[in-house]
Amino acid sequence: MATLWLALLLLLCPATLSAQRPSHNSRPSHNVPAPSKGKGKDGKRLKPEEFRREFENFILSRVNLTQQEASRFFPMFHEMKKQQREVRGKIHRATERACRENLSQRDCRRILDEVLRLRRQADDIEANYYERFRNILPAEKLLRVMEAEHEFGKRMWGRGKGKKK
Repeated sequence: MATLWLALLLLLCPATLSAQRPSHNSRPSHNVPAPSKGKGKDGKRLKPEEFRREFENFILSRVNLTQQEASRFFPMFHEMKKQQREVRGKIHRATERACRENLSQRDCRRILDEVLRLRRQADDIEANYYERFRNILPAEKLLRVMEAEHEFGKRMWGRGKGKKK
């Protein structure tokens, strides 16, 4: 039964995501400039190094990292995100294939099992890195980084404060 619900969810996700239209009237709650929704000042998509720089500046504006902490933390953080992106790419390709092709229930169950395995793998990557982060940052700063990362994501993708659902 659970796999049936998960299969339905996977099939409905693309339809619900494409039906949502972002609103452009949200305003940041702090004096720090809000991330630019994945786009630079010229309206073009940010290059990865620009996105990374904007992310790091946002985190540094929220968390009082020392230069030594930042120089140790950010490379490791970006390494973790790269590994997670690779895993999430596999998840996306698997679910996209399931939605595109007329697969048997058995094949859908195999894909669901693979998706769950990959999600656990992404979580394990994060857990392993957070153990390493704890050797670089005090717990309070790590929690602040986590919150700032969440806020950055909301703002970058247009789900910040003042946003209508």
